[in-house]
Order: sequence, then C-alpha cells, then structure tokens
Amino acid sequence: MQVREEITHYFRDSLLSRITDIATDEGLLSGPADLENDRFINRSIIPHIVKLSDLFNRKSSLETDPELEPDLQAHYWKESSNPKNLKLAYMLQFLPTNAYRVASVFSELNRLGWTLPEGPTSWAEVGAGPGSGIIGALIAESIPGRNLQLDQVALFEKNRQLLKTAEKLIRSVLNDRNLAAKKLFLNHGVIDLKSTWFPKSAKYDVIIASYFLNEFTDSPRDVANSIRRNANKHLKKDGILVIVEPALKKYSRKLLEIRKELIQKDGLKILTPCLGHQACGALAEMDDWCHEEVLWMRPQVTRKIDRLTGLNSKSLSFSYLVISNSVADQKKILTRLPGDTLRRLVSPARERKGILEFYTCGPDGKHRMRKSAEKISADKKTLLRREKKPIPTELERGDIIHATKFKSDQNIEKTLRLETLLH
Repeated sequence: MQVREEITHYFRDSLLSRITDIATDEGLLSGPADLENDRFINRSIIPHIVKLSDLFNRKSSLETDPELEPDLQAHYWKESSNPKNLKLAYMLQFLPTNAYRVASVFSELNRLGWTLPEGPTSWAEVGAGPGSGIIGALIAESIPGRNLQLDQVALFEKNRQLLKTAEKLIRSVLNDRNLAAKKLFLNHGVIDLKSTWFPKSAKYDVIIASYFLNEFTDSPRDVANSIRRNANKHLKKDGILVIVEPALKKYSRKLLEIRKELIQKDGLKILTPCLGHQACGALAEMDDWCHEEVLWMRPQVTRKIDRLTGLNSKSLSFSYLVISNSVADQKKILTRLPGDTLRRLVSPARERKGILEFYTCGPDGKHRMRKSAEKISADKKTLLRREKKPIPTELERGDIIHATKFKSDQNIEKTLRLETLLH
C-alpha cells in the first residue's frame, strides 16, 4: 500500500508537536524537553509501552482465557499505578501509529479515485478513544487537492477523559491544517452492538470504527448485522464505513468472516481491499489470514522508543474493510481502477532464481503466482516513472494488477503477463 508523501511527512514532522502540546496541557509532560531525556523516557514511558504492547498483542493470560479479554481491555486505563504515564505512553506510541493506519486507508481510497461529496461533510468515529481514527482520516483528506470541508465531527466513546483529550487533539490538528468543523460533538456512553451506535436521526458521510470491533466477542454474524443496521440507517447517500482492526490472525480472520456475512445480503458494497464480492480466498485455509502493511517515516521520539524497547514500528500491520451504501458500480466509485480482471497482491513479492513469486486475490480466489523478474536499468526505471508506467519488478503488497495471459499448471500456480499495475 502506497501512502502519499504529504501524509507521511505530516506524521513525521508535525503530529507529535500537537500531541506533545496536549500532553503538556494535561500535565502528562512538563514540556517537550522531557522527550529529550532518556532517563524520563526509560522510567516513565517505556514500562507502560511494553505493558500496552503485550496487551494489544495478546501475550498475557488473555490468550488462554479469551472470555476475560473484553473486560480487561475495557479497563486497562484503570489498571496502572500511574495512569498519567500510561496515558502518555499510549499518546506517544499508539495514537500516532493507529492514526497512520487509518490515514493510509484514506490514502488508498484517494489512489483508487474515491472522493468525498462536494460541500461540507459529516464525520463520526465510534469507540473513538483519543480520536486516533478521525485524526488520521482528517490528515489524509486535508492534503492539497482533496478540498475537505467539514460540517460536523462526532465522537462516541465510553471514557470521558479520553473524549476530552480527543477534542483538544482534533481542534489542534484542524487548526494546524487550516480547517474548522462547524460542530464537534462529544458523546459519552457504552456502545452495545445490539442497538444503534448513534442518535436516531444522525447521518454521516464517513463513519470510522478503528480498533473497535475487536473489543466484542459477538459472533461474526451478529457483528455484521450490527454493521448493516447502523450503516443503512446512519450513512448518508454514497457514504462509507471504514473499519480498521489488528493484523493478528484471530482478529483478521474474524473480520473476513464479518465480510462473508455482509456480502450475503444486498444493500452494502465492499469497496476495498477486496475488488469484488467473491468468496474470500484466505478463509479457504484454517491457518491463513489477510492483512495490510505500510511503511512510515517515524518521528524522532518513536525511533528512540523503538530503540529502548526493542520494538520495531518501521512498518505497521493491520486489517481493514471499506464499506459503502452506494448503489453505483464499484468502478464509478473507485474511478482509477484499471481494466476488468483485477487482482490485488496480498503478500510480498519474493525473487527466486529469476522468478518473482507472490500471492494475489481476485475473482477466482487466492492463488500463488509467478512472473519473470525482468532486469531493468536505473535509467529505464526513471523513464517509466516519469511516464507513470508500471515497473514490473517492483511489486508490493497491496498493488493492483490487470494481468493477461494466465497459464495454469498442476500446482495451481499461474504464470502471467503484467499489463497494468496500479501502485
């Protein structure tokens, strides 16, 4: 998945300043200089980052007692001897990375030709926490050429203090991006999947659910029914619902099961990452799952935290779905999709003895594919980039190909000739 440079640069250069200002205002830092002090970081931040990382990656007893998971995760903010430092650790490490994941999804939508409706738009985030999802989306949609206009932004969250932090961060980012929302609604309360997520008459152009659904143990069918009910009732015409979830096998496969339930009935359309409503190839094997991975330019403090903790956040993994209530054909919504027989790369491309091997997913499911690894000179690559033509040897997870001349063999591998590549 490719992310626009303007987005990456803002995360590297500017977002941390907004977070630091809010953390200082809330008394979590005495000032930006604290983040230059390795002793402060080691004593006040690192232990909490490790704790949160272990929790989010399910390295604790949650793996053997899944029934405890929703309750413990819901209360992890209260289970610290120093909740201020725990919150600071989250804001410095997990807020920007989760925001970047959501920003990358909107960058992908932009790449594929999706656009917001003209005029002021309404946005909502459910299970908003400190606003990571909406912040990432607004950063991505406020780059030059996107012409973002805001009517309202609504946040729904069960933690009142996090809602207040989210409000400050959103106002700070909007001001930094020369934007303003006419209305910013903060809605405190616990969300039940069996009921509506929003006020009865609320309608939104964009709804974001980032790291929200994994907090529920409801079956994929029940979650899908909740999504369908809320999308049909609360999305405006041609609106979208963006779901971002962990890349871990357990949660990725559950999201694929939710997709499977959603496509059983008419009314909602899966826009991406899937390029159609075909059966999911990853669900065909019990040990398979599907996730995305993006690279980003880490802020200096993130690089320092990685060095001190041994974590590696150079690349960020996640699972996602973008759902629309539009009745239009997918290619009228994603106007840059090339050709008719499209496949998305769902693995890295690895070269073996002059042959590129990778997995793709398309109308006929998931397949291992092979292609000759052509040797292309640097000058030729420069010319192809200038002419905005594909470089066949530079295949990455998330790329979309329109390929011709498939040739099957006994191992269900396919040799192909690449016709069009959308990076």
